[in-house]
Amino acid sequence: MPTTPTSPRRPPFLQMYEALRIDNSKSTISAKFFTFILSKNGLHSDDQRLRPMFDILGTIDGDELTLEQFAKATHPCSTLVYKCVSNQLRIPDFERLEEVLRQVFKIVEPNKGGNNVRAGDAD
Repeated sequence: MPTTPTSPRRPPFLQMYEALRIDNSKSTISAKFFTFILSKNGLHSDDQRLRPMFDILGTIDGDELTLEQFAKATHPCSTLVYKCVSNQLRIPDFERLEEVLRQVFKIVEPNKGGNNVRAGDAD
């Protein structure tokens, strides 16, 4: 339902919920699908910014989230979740960045010699 100048803007949690509802015949969303979307964007259950949300999700039986459960769970980290769901994170392909960083680390980790760079040395 598009908003018009006279209609109220839908709250962000409702916009996210509707975007995640892949089966319009249901009034719920899949918790697994939701956490998959977060994970694909580099937001995992061990991320301390999401800890309160994952604690709440852990108390819900089954895979289906109602609007009320989703709103309650995402409230503590709503801005971060909104940016993820709306594709506004600074690093949109976090999985690729993680892989590149792992590869670079694997290459440089064995190098135990040399000195640390000091300010002004790199010029």
